[in-house]
Amino acid sequence: MSSAVWSKSCPKATSEELVGHTRKVHCLSWNPTGALLGSGGVDCVVRIWDVDKLQQKVELKEHTSSIEQLKWDPTAAACFISASLDRKVVLWDLRSRSTEPVASLETQGDNINLAWSEDGMYCAVGDKDDNLYFIDVRKFKVFERLQFTEEVNEFKWCPSGPFFFMTLGKEVSVLRWPSMEQHFRLQVHADRCYCLEFDRSGHYFALGGADSVISLWETEYMLCTWAVDRLEYPIRTISFSHDGQFIAAGSEDSVIDISDVTSGTSLFALGVKGATNVVSWHPSRHLLAYATEEEYSREGVAIHLYGAVSKDSV
Repeated sequence: MSSAVWSKSCPKATSEELVGHTRKVHCLSWNPTGALLGSGGVDCVVRIWDVDKLQQKVELKEHTSSIEQLKWDPTAAACFISASLDRKVVLWDLRSRSTEPVASLETQGDNINLAWSEDGMYCAVGDKDDNLYFIDVRKFKVFERLQFTEEVNEFKWCPSGPFFFMTLGKEVSVLRWPSMEQHFRLQVHADRCYCLEFDRSGHYFALGGADSVISLWETEYMLCTWAVDRLEYPIRTISFSHDGQFIAAGSEDSVIDISDVTSGTSLFALGVKGATNVVSWHPSRHLLAYATEEEYSREGVAIHLYGAVSKDSV
């Protein structure tokens, strides 16, 4: 039943691997066009992949500890930022034809998360000490630092309005941007929230947490549309498909759960080997990139692609 629903959406689903990392992969991110996939992890190397050719395009070495986040500028196909446990935040531009970064700065803690504003002018970086740094990307300088007493995990600028959403323990806090005044705050889960993601329209956001629950929320009135607890372990990572039809969620379970956005119904359980560290949908195809904690092979650690790997199968 679930396979039939998935097959109707992606009739030529296939699996491929991108192998190059030597240790666990912690972050994956598609550039705005979907031509390139960026990755980083415990081997401290940023790798950029040409997905259509299924090969590595470039590797970049600047960090000295695990790369926890990598995100592309939403307005530029060649620019991205990486953040690491080495307390560095690094700006890269592939147009420079150089393996050297454009700029870098240091934070006060080990960096674990980041997000871009929709206009590409600002970036927010969070560290293990629950500090949140706001960076003017044009100057590449921190212009504001906020420290919180509660656990801060994921945060995002809302695509549909001047708001900044962030998880604070079991709650979601909504701040007005750029004043950062409190607009709304709501307890959303029974335990800490680990991940937050918007659909492309910004009308909905999804949450995953330590309570093993995946929930979908309507943005304007902060109403919960549905919540499911099919997985047994805390939700580590969550992603919307480009058309807003599907939500993929990963955990320590042996499957990635793919849900129907409208109802929360499980459409497909994609079997995986090892806990899932990150899932990321392609910006224009039903193609899911994901990385797990499976055992290493002699060739290296694999990034997996499942779905419409070829343009012809879109």
